[in-house]
Amino acid sequence: MARSKKSSNEKLLVESFEDVQVDSKAYAKKILNLIFTDERTFEVVKRRADGETLIGIGRTLDLTRERIRQIELKAIRNFLKFESAVKKIFQNFQSSGEQKTFLYFEDMKMFLDEDDAKIFWFFISKSKFNSDIFHFDKSINAIVFHESINFEEEVIKKLPVIVEEKDFNKLIKKIANKKNYSEEFIRTKLDKIYRRKGNAFYRGKIYLNFEYSYILKKFFPAGFKISEKNAYDKFVRHLKEVFNEKTPFTQHSVDAIMGRIGILCARGKYIHPDFINVPAEIMDKVKDFIERSGRTAIFYKEIYESLKEIFVGTQITSHYFLQGAIKFYKLPYILRKEYLTKSDESDVSKEFEKFVNERGEVTAQEIKEKFVSFNDSNINFLLERCPEILRVGYGIFIHSSRLNLTAEDKTDIKKFIQENCTKPLNSRFLFTLLSENFADFMTRNKIKSHTKLFGILKYMFSEDFNFSHSYISLENIHDITNKKIILNILQDKEKININELAEICSKNHVHYVTKSYLVDALSPEFIRLDEFDLIRPEKIGVTDEIVSEIGEMVRAEMNKDGGWQMLSFFDYDSLPKIEMDWNNFLLESVISMAKNAPHKLKTPFNSPKFSSVIFLSEEFEDDNFKSFLLKILKVEHSKKPFQTDKEILQWLKEKGICNTKLPKFLDKGNAFNLLQQ
Repeated sequence: MARSKKSSNEKLLVESFEDVQVDSKAYAKKILNLIFTDERTFEVVKRRADGETLIGIGRTLDLTRERIRQIELKAIRNFLKFESAVKKIFQNFQSSGEQKTFLYFEDMKMFLDEDDAKIFWFFISKSKFNSDIFHFDKSINAIVFHESINFEEEVIKKLPVIVEEKDFNKLIKKIANKKNYSEEFIRTKLDKIYRRKGNAFYRGKIYLNFEYSYILKKFFPAGFKISEKNAYDKFVRHLKEVFNEKTPFTQHSVDAIMGRIGILCARGKYIHPDFINVPAEIMDKVKDFIERSGRTAIFYKEIYESLKEIFVGTQITSHYFLQGAIKFYKLPYILRKEYLTKSDESDVSKEFEKFVNERGEVTAQEIKEKFVSFNDSNINFLLERCPEILRVGYGIFIHSSRLNLTAEDKTDIKKFIQENCTKPLNSRFLFTLLSENFADFMTRNKIKSHTKLFGILKYMFSEDFNFSHSYISLENIHDITNKKIILNILQDKEKININELAEICSKNHVHYVTKSYLVDALSPEFIRLDEFDLIRPEKIGVTDEIVSEIGEMVRAEMNKDGGWQMLSFFDYDSLPKIEMDWNNFLLESVISMAKNAPHKLKTPFNSPKFSSVIFLSEEFEDDNFKSFLLKILKVEHSKKPFQTDKEILQWLKEKGICNTKLPKFLDKGNAFNLLQQ
């Protein structure tokens, strides 16, 4: 009977609301009067609406907490019976107001008495009020007027995790326009979802790695180059601007995190994973190639070179990007710095050593044919990891198992070297000594060159002596070179005759190709004074300032004459004064000392008495004498065509490039054919 009475009462209320313009305050009071059938229920709900706890109300009314909860629930159930009537009153709120999307408690007090507003707010917020025109949103503590939607499903899950402050308003407008909500509602909603850090808003938890990932994606679309100071400075600047990160980040720590969260796309360069998009069929072909390979360890470069044609038109333009793609698409291999393996046990160095061991002695070319795309740097990389493989010549390697060594060899030869190695010994000289004193050792191991001897001795005595280039030393000298040996001998000399220098080299078993090479090797400690002598530059007043000034002068002259300059045609009177007269040998030496010195090309007409060096700009940097000559002849021919070989020779003589005749490749009419190409 009670339920029927309530339904009848609600029906009368709704009809009265539709028939006449009813005052919202009076209408709300009628609803509450029908809900509260006794004073105790009213007292409990009123106190709860004022924020009192169940326990506190129970103590006041001398009731248990559970009893207060039951009274509250009964009142809420009664409220829900008046769904249609309550909906009518909220429709009145909305239509008489500014058609707001949502309603706060303060707004409700504009339509109802404050106590009634509190009770209505309490009922709406506590009950699961089912209305097709509004619902209560706990996250923003407001009544929302619109069709019932699942905001979490439709909007929040699609929101970006991080939004910069300058983009926050744009995001609000975008959602409001798309979902037909008011911007005020969206802003209120997002204010509850996002938290702020620096100049960015974020939802959920944010970690340093996530911040790094965001900066990498937004500000480095072309990739972040590790170990590059400019990239590091730019990264830290954006990290501070966006997230206000004030912790001092070292370049090493930034590079390390970039290597973890980014994907390798070039040498030392990493891009955000979202920028990787390689077709699945391409990666399937990569996997198929690896699986079909008989090897268990394969260099990335080898895979790239073998499949280069299928990568055309994809992001994979180098073996570095291929390595990154293999990591990103999680191909089932163990990824190492230079290569991948099919299992933890496999290693490319083991395969390399096995190959050399089976062959006994191999050349670099044979290694490259077996390990496709191997280059010299790959071989050097593996030699460091394979101490049983010896380099015994230029591009020749043997396995230690092929040596015939005895305990006496190690003892006697070690003693012999210690006695004779009072200064760094050149392997050429040592080859002669051991051939005379340890002929059996040399024969047994088929040692017929100083390079093979050096490799075998390094294998035998790497812990006893220092090996550097072709020298063996008792001292801990890490970089023994011909130049250092010579400079050590000349340390008390200010000037040295070139022929005397050659005799010193011969006496100390220092190998050199030509005297010209020897002279160049001693720069900048010694410069060529003239045809016969070398001298320390400071002894004739050649300072760093003079070197720099002359370097700039030569470059200026080169630019005037098409990017090249013959020293024999240089204006010596314009050069800064020093303590002797300038000559072309001295000028060549000084120019070569300059920072960013021009490329130097020696003509085939060089004379020991006269240097005919040509200094070239960058456009000729890769040219030899023939290609350089053709370039400048074609330029001149385009200005004023040559008619005969004699005219070509005459022009080259005027420029100081040729002396009495044309080079062979231009002789007998060949010049005109070449000029037309």
